[in-house]
Amino acid sequence: MCSQRTCSRCIAYVLLLNELLYISRKESACKMYLELKFPETAGDYVEVALDEHEPFTALARLIATNAPRDLKDTLFTQFTPVVARDEGETVVPLESPQPISILLKPDDIVEFKPGAPPRAEAGRPVQIMSLVGDDFELHQEELTRILTSYECRDLPVVVISIAGKFRTGKSFLLNFVINELSASQQGFNSKDDEGHSRGFSWESGTTRHTSGIWMWNRPFYRLLPDGTKVAILVMDTQGTFDNETTMSQNTKLFAFNALIASHNIFNVKEVLAEDVLQNLNLFATYGKRVAAGLDGKPFQRLQVLVRDAFDDFPFGDKGGSQYVAKVLSGGAAQELQDTRSSIKDCFTEVEGFLMPHPGIKATRSKFSGDGAELDEEFVQWLPVLLNTVVAADRLLIKTVGGVNVTCACLLDHMKAFSAALSSDDLPEVTTLLSSLEHLQLSDVRSAALRVYTDCMETVVSNARGYVRQARVEEIHTEAYGAAMTFIESSRLLCGDAEKQRLVEEVQQELRDKKKYYIDMNNHKDLFRGLRTPFAFVVLIVLSNIIGAASSLLFLQIVADILNVVSTMSFVITIGWAVATYMGTAHRLTNELDKWAQLIWWSLNQGVVGTLGNNHPVAAFIGGQVSATESSDANDHAHQD
Repeated sequence: MCSQRTCSRCIAYVLLLNELLYISRKESACKMYLELKFPETAGDYVEVALDEHEPFTALARLIATNAPRDLKDTLFTQFTPVVARDEGETVVPLESPQPISILLKPDDIVEFKPGAPPRAEAGRPVQIMSLVGDDFELHQEELTRILTSYECRDLPVVVISIAGKFRTGKSFLLNFVINELSASQQGFNSKDDEGHSRGFSWESGTTRHTSGIWMWNRPFYRLLPDGTKVAILVMDTQGTFDNETTMSQNTKLFAFNALIASHNIFNVKEVLAEDVLQNLNLFATYGKRVAAGLDGKPFQRLQVLVRDAFDDFPFGDKGGSQYVAKVLSGGAAQELQDTRSSIKDCFTEVEGFLMPHPGIKATRSKFSGDGAELDEEFVQWLPVLLNTVVAADRLLIKTVGGVNVTCACLLDHMKAFSAALSSDDLPEVTTLLSSLEHLQLSDVRSAALRVYTDCMETVVSNARGYVRQARVEEIHTEAYGAAMTFIESSRLLCGDAEKQRLVEEVQQELRDKKKYYIDMNNHKDLFRGLRTPFAFVVLIVLSNIIGAASSLLFLQIVADILNVVSTMSFVITIGWAVATYMGTAHRLTNELDKWAQLIWWSLNQGVVGTLGNNHPVAAFIGGQVSATESSDANDHAHQD
């Protein structure tokens, strides 16, 4: 009889739970539940629900409503919402009128990552720096939009820049680089059917056209042969030595350009003459003074592009490098030798390229950029030149002191160099060296944090499932060691005291990041939220089974006690569910969580004593105990 009552009670429990689940499913048939993870809110996830047919703009309104007060002004401009997928993070288009179901799935986590959201606008050149007298006016708003976007801010940067004397076709040539990178090249036209520039503005003539420094507003992305993803920036520089700029302005302009670029294209006409070398030496000598305080050379690659070259040497990179090497090795007088030595000592690589004349039609004022008007030999060598600039094995990451520079760090470099060079006289070497020290410390700090993040996300990320707490600790130890090793192996310009401060700051940030990944991992633990009710459900099942067995053995008192335990456990489970849903009885739920932990601990002791540590059931119960303990410890850590 008791056995029948027990079976009836179990069936009633199952039917009741099934009815509750049916009602829940019916009410949420068209609802999509999502979780929001706002920046700087460790461990806090906000659940929102909306119809799966509603547009992304409706989700944006929900996000704005639930955003922390201190983030409301910057959330949509300085952070980007992403959702994790197997192939990586995908940006959530909050401005789209399309339904959210085309991208999002139930229980997705929409996380806000640092960086401005990508902009849906066509590529175009924007001015990033103007010369106002001898001062540099940096257009920080445009630079910030380009360099701190979510897509590129943390990527190593390749900066391709062209400089040289005015009216030598720099902007015209740079547009072919833009076309090659964007894979939108159509023949060799630099202008569209209506005559508008496809890239940097240019025109034939004898007066200066480009003023200041311009940059393409959208970085290009490529994979290097070793698999590293890089962002490529293209810069166009005002022509030097025109009739409007002073010698000081020319020197500062080229020094700024060379300090920022990783691939400097120096554009000259016909020959690399002695006066060109002397002008080049103006900033090369200054660079050498800076290099005296640095570990290495101040500038990276210098590619001397000789336009309209004579045919004494073969056209192309081989003939060009032979020609440049010959010019730089010549000069009988000591002064000429010093000039050449100074240039070579300032660049990590010095090479050349000889380019034939584009044809007489290209020199006329009415030239529109039509590829049909270019000389056949020029057209033949143009792809070869472009290959030396944009081929994957030719892309050169910008570095300072041997440390890769990211787009976000490049912005800091530009600000520092602009401030250092904006004065009546050339800045002291110590001033620029101090700026480089602080910039390199920032670069190393960012790179070390990326090393840690990349290592951790091989195991713990929103795109991956829950992993054991012990595994999280293992990967943290490995990632922490990799980050510290990176700092130790970096050739820092600063002293030991500054380096120690950097290590301490990074260590603190890594501890904060560890908490972030523990929270992320615990949030994906299916038993984290259900551990307490599951413990009482296990107690209900065990009580009914043992109670039924006791009835068969005529131990009615034991059976009645276990029936009471079963009923109380069911009431407690319902009470826990109601209290959790209402979110008002935190003390009650905390006490029930402690009881559940005691149940798991007791089961663990009994099962391990009976089956041994290696049994799967013992391992599962032991995992619930350790997970509960780690969760409690982590909660206490956050409270502290």
